[in-house]
Amino acid sequence: MRLCFLLLLVSGASGAEDAGVATAKLSVAVQGFRNQKGQLLAAVYDSEANWLKVEKAVRVVRLPIPGRDATVSFEGLTPGIYAVSVFHDENANGKFDMHWFPVPGPDEGAAQSNDAKAHLGPPAFDDAKFRLGAGETAIQVHLVY
Repeated sequence: MRLCFLLLLVSGASGAEDAGVATAKLSVAVQGFRNQKGQLLAAVYDSEANWLKVEKAVRVVRLPIPGRDATVSFEGLTPGIYAVSVFHDENANGKFDMHWFPVPGPDEGAAQSNDAKAHLGPPAFDDAKFRLGAGETAIQVHLVY
């Protein structure tokens, strides 16, 4: 009898947790496109290990560029710690293009959550990360070319 009661409690608790999983929506306002060529590529990351590896992003969105500003949304995320990276893929090759001479630098515009800045390399995950709560969160990023 006790075993049956315990099993009912455990299965009841598990069902309640599954039903109560909160989801989040993230809207990212991207400002400062210099033209409408190519596409906007936005990615959401959940760890430093995956940061800026598009193939390991939690979500990736590619959209045409409507004008100087755009908004991209990510739905169904689990609340937690995330960082966002956005770039203006002007030649639509799916990669963030750089030039190496005479001085290394980006060929395309990029932005990260918290407007994290690059310092002798890409911006750090720790500088871009933020806590995403349940419900809807809106952030803003500014492209730098």
